[in-house]
Amino acid sequence: MNTFTPSRNFITVRQAGRAALVALAALLVACGGGGDATSSQPAQVVAPPTTPATLGTTEAEASAAVQAAVASADAAVNRSSALSGLGALLGTPIGMAPEPQATRAQPLVVRNLPCGDLIDAPCNGSATVDTNLADNATAIPAGAFFDVRFNAVSGFIFGRSATLAGRLRMDFLSAIDADAQTPAGLHVILTTEQFGGSLGGRAFGPVSDIAELRISAQGVASVVAAGRQYTGLGTVSVTDANNYTLGSGSVRAAHWTAANTYVDLAFENWRVVNGRPAPGSALTVNGAAGNSASIRVSGTTADTVVYAVTLTSAAATLNFSVIATYPAGGGAPSYRVVGG
Repeated sequence: MNTFTPSRNFITVRQAGRAALVALAALLVACGGGGDATSSQPAQVVAPPTTPATLGTTEAEASAAVQAAVASADAAVNRSSALSGLGALLGTPIGMAPEPQATRAQPLVVRNLPCGDLIDAPCNGSATVDTNLADNATAIPAGAFFDVRFNAVSGFIFGRSATLAGRLRMDFLSAIDADAQTPAGLHVILTTEQFGGSLGGRAFGPVSDIAELRISAQGVASVVAAGRQYTGLGTVSVTDANNYTLGSGSVRAAHWTAANTYVDLAFENWRVVNGRPAPGSALTVNGAAGNSASIRVSGTTADTVVYAVTLTSAAATLNFSVIATYPAGGGAPSYRVVGG
């Protein structure tokens, strides 16, 4: 979503923990299963490169641009769930908890808690919680944190079934003002360590990851993680991993061959049906000044998706058709290029 509107009933410590679960679990669902049990936690947030890429006008560039578009769309839609989870931190879903706030624990030091102190019953399991937020906190200052280790927890988060194991942490780099009309300026680091489970039926992890979430002065949310930056993800509708719509938004990521440079992928009504991009889905890939790729799904058959690609550089503008052919038994498609 593009913007968030906070609830006037402001956040409490327990609610911060519950919202952290939503944001982080959704963020890890975004990894599509994430790493394996041996994956290590990054030392810091991994951002995309800072130098714009020079795009070519070759068949190889056309094919690579299409494949990058498909992968980035999947990642963007999944990461948008993290922004929705952050919206829960500041919005009305916090007020929808079925049990009154006063009945939930609000630890200041490390404590072992039953599952019902963090998620909704019926639930099973327990958690160890560490936070520097006071019991009676009515706002979260910069420097506050909420750190949870889950021991086979299962139950519900805001009405969505959930299973949780491993560690997650939310560090607030900016304060949250109880009187603010918008969460503009919010800055949070989300950290996970071998965190896995499921949220709303979608499995994730175990994953060790660090992500940085910001909300601009205009209320536009962005997340930086795993070498990509996602900004302004709007009108996202997800049925499952194989069926979704990304109405708008952009992804900054490393160029597919020149990994020390970046491209910006701006999506426009990108739709995926049964695991394949649908006709009319479009985006623009921008690199250095004068370098771009325009990509549109021009048609589909039972086993193919056809992309119309226009590559523009300082030297030339060329048109291509990139055809993705899907194997009958399932799996990743193969790509071939026509034109140029």
